[in-house]
Amino acid sequence: MWKAKLPVPPSDKPLNYHLDFPVKELTLYPLGYLQGSVGLIKGTEIKARFLPKMEFEGASVGLIGFGLQHDFTKLLPADKILPVAISAVIGYTKVNGDYDLEDFNLVQGNDQRIEANISTWAFNAVVSTKLPIINFYGGLGLCNR
Repeated sequence: MWKAKLPVPPSDKPLNYHLDFPVKELTLYPLGYLQGSVGLIKGTEIKARFLPKMEFEGASVGLIGFGLQHDFTKLLPADKILPVAISAVIGYTKVNGDYDLEDFNLVQGNDQRIEANISTWAFNAVVSTKLPIINFYGGLGLCNR
């Protein structure tokens, strides 16, 4: 079930519609984005991610984000004893996308499309091992949409 907010003239207040999209064929497009980080001082990193606006088959999507990560392991008394690292990460991501609905004829009218502007903040605690050959990562987070 898809939810869409569509303005209805003459009011600017959106109405909520529940639209059932019959999925006969699902086409997937793998999209990777650039992500990098730079270490600053005393276990702090700044992070950035970017996906330039890409267009395909009536749809487009783009992404930008940034974050800050700090390693708190050195503040713990067991830093030298346990092979783990504990960090906190705060990140912001904004995704913009749209999709042309003209081919589906779900809504009457011209120039019908879905436009999505999604912004989210994420607050995470990350734990990782510091083993010589292999490392494991896990985390717990809260996202605000």
